[in-house]
Amino acid sequence: MIDLSLILDKIKNYLRFLQKSLREIIKGFVLFIFATLGLISAVIFRSLDFNGVIISIISIIVEIFGILFCFLACRSYLEQIEEETEIKSKKKIK
Repeated sequence: MIDLSLILDKIKNYLRFLQKSLREIIKGFVLFIFATLGLISAVIFRSLDFNGVIISIISIIVEIFGILFCFLACRSYLEQIEEETEIKSKKKIK
C-alpha cells in the first residue's frame, strides 16, 4: 500500500523545484518568442496583404533584434555559469 504522506512529500518537492526554476522557464519562453518573432510577424503581415518585399524586410529586422536579445540573455547566463565553475574549481584547489 502506498503511503499518502510519501506522495504528498514528493508533490511538495516537485512544486518547490518548479518554484525555484520558474524564472528560467519564463526566460526560456521569452527567448523562444523572440527567436520566432520574425516568422510570426511575417505571417501577420501576409494575412494583412502586405507586399512580399516589405514582409521580408520587416521580418528580417525583427529577427535581428530577436537574435540580438537572445544573444545578450544567453551571454549573461553563460557568464553566470562560468563564474560558478571558477568558484568551484578554486574551492577544489584549496
